[in-house]
Amino acid sequence: MERIDSTYSHPGRKSLVSFLTLSSTLILALTLIISSFAFADVSTSDPLWDWKYDAIERLSLATGENTVLNTRPVSRLEMAGLVLRLADKVEVEDEYYKVLLKRLEEDLSEEIKGINESSYGDLSVKPLRWVRAKAVHTDSPVQIENDYGFRGGDLSIRGEVSTSGTWGSIGYELRPEYNLYRDDTDEDKLDLHSGYIVAWLKNIEIEVGRDSLWWGPGRRGNWVLTNNAPAFELVKLSNAVTTTPPGPLSFMGNTKFTALLGKISKQTIEYIDNGIPVTDNKEPLFIGGRLDFSPSRYIELGVSQGVQLIDRGGSGYSFDYISKTFIPTYDSNEEEGASGPVANRVTAFDVSLNMGGDHNFMKKLGLKGMKVYWTWGGETMVSDEHTKLPQTCFTSNLFGLYLDNGRTELSMEYSSSFDAKVTWYDHYQFTEGYMNESFVLGHPQGAGNRKDMFISISHPLTDSIVPRLHFERKEWHSGGGQVPMENDFGLSVDLFGERGEKIGISYEYRDPDSNASNNIWMLDMLYRF
Repeated sequence: MERIDSTYSHPGRKSLVSFLTLSSTLILALTLIISSFAFADVSTSDPLWDWKYDAIERLSLATGENTVLNTRPVSRLEMAGLVLRLADKVEVEDEYYKVLLKRLEEDLSEEIKGINESSYGDLSVKPLRWVRAKAVHTDSPVQIENDYGFRGGDLSIRGEVSTSGTWGSIGYELRPEYNLYRDDTDEDKLDLHSGYIVAWLKNIEIEVGRDSLWWGPGRRGNWVLTNNAPAFELVKLSNAVTTTPPGPLSFMGNTKFTALLGKISKQTIEYIDNGIPVTDNKEPLFIGGRLDFSPSRYIELGVSQGVQLIDRGGSGYSFDYISKTFIPTYDSNEEEGASGPVANRVTAFDVSLNMGGDHNFMKKLGLKGMKVYWTWGGETMVSDEHTKLPQTCFTSNLFGLYLDNGRTELSMEYSSSFDAKVTWYDHYQFTEGYMNESFVLGHPQGAGNRKDMFISISHPLTDSIVPRLHFERKEWHSGGGQVPMENDFGLSVDLFGERGEKIGISYEYRDPDSNASNNIWMLDMLYRF
């Protein structure tokens, strides 16, 4: 985030919660290691665009299932355990929920069988788990939101497949992809979309490879991490299955922690080293942590932080250098422009209030499930020149409401990063800002001072045909006090098979007041083996 207000004493910044996030993650890692859990073997996960995440959250809200779903991905084995619990709670009269439940059971049949027969852990290799093809046509180039760095042009085609296997406590998944892009530039590229090796040791998951994460309750985006940008190389440590910590931390209820060390794409980084201006073109480290817990079925709380970091002048990452990155002091904050860490931090707190259909007021409203959520984000710390104490600089808010009456879903989100003092996701040292391969790592509304309102409504016409309408209004601040706006209107139709196969057709019309309108057509096909 780039500061643009002269009342701030220095462009350095620190995070008030970075030390809390780091220390709480370490404490929870130790306590959750010794926690027992239902599964003894490893499992892979599905991509963040997979329909199962929203389906399981929908059924969990409606039935009052107490779990943690604002941290993704979730392993297929944990999903299967959730589906087994949900099967005991879905009411006979909830016909569409039974359709969703059956579709989930078919998709996760192998994992469910393994749990029921206590046979999970045998050698299992799926040469092809699924195949996906997506084709896009746009009048002018755009970034397709929340699809691992997919660009739309005159003709854009992505083909991707998944191959995976597990054996005892070790598993792997590879998702190679082929991208064809035709517009003002032509590009053909065969690449590894994502892929990883994963090991479960007691209740600790260790993942090494290339992957993406979704941190927060937002359905369209979150501040710290989403799958808007391409997956990046990482080493990730988390608890394998959502667990209640033992002893004095048991009040937290269902808990998920995640810590990661990764590397993102090269960008130009400008800083001062020993009084000399330096320009580096290098791959920053990315360090992240999230704590997500649900003390009751009605509330879920989370805190996340992501940090872009390089070693100043190639001097390495000493303990003092790292401590100044994560433990804020006034002196280290003031030194940051000329010495100390070269770091860009984004932090967020989130709270979700969940309500099922068993409450009287929900019955009066004709609702089966409701979720109200708020995420407060920013780069968070500057020095106060008078008190010499760090002060918070939270600038971004995301508010959301989700309603479900058993068939119709309504989702509304409002996000704002308007602030007179800072420019969201930009940074005075990292010239491309909080990005990986030119895509923002967090919310797809993008960098800068912006406001975004998103409304989506869906209603199944049949058990397998689900149309969806959406409207989005975008505003962003520019020089001279102007506030350009854009209105987007979209219609999509998803056709589902019995095992979660899907064909999605969508059209979106984007009408900015400063440029020509844009028509976006998409065809998205998924087949499971």
